[in-house]
Amino acid sequence: MKFIPWTLLLAACQLSAGCAPAYMRVAPSVSGVVVNATDGTPVTGASVYLNEFPSRGTTSGPDGHYTIPAIRRWTLWTAGDLVHERKPGYLIVADAPGYFQGQKTWDLGDTTPQTIKMSHKVGGH
Repeated sequence: MKFIPWTLLLAACQLSAGCAPAYMRVAPSVSGVVVNATDGTPVTGASVYLNEFPSRGTTSGPDGHYTIPAIRRWTLWTAGDLVHERKPGYLIVADAPGYFQGQKTWDLGDTTPQTIKMSHKVGGH
């Protein structure tokens, strides 16, 4: 039972210092489809990720659809976070063998599916 008083004391000290740990959403979920820029056919197996979080991506399915789940992480939240501007958007990146990298600027707040167009490399390599 000594855990609870120490936890409360630690929380009170952090809050009085103007910061607190928080599990914050850094980027919301985004979904869409990856297509061939020439004919609009789906690109299967493309690696799709946000440029700032390359390890938190996904792979497009047989129909070219993808969903990148919301990205959350622990951070120290400070009172200054209330006045700092939030990032207005991200760059969604798609990589697939035989294609040039596809990119799409995604504005936060845009909940429509995001289409990423990829162009075939000559010779397919």
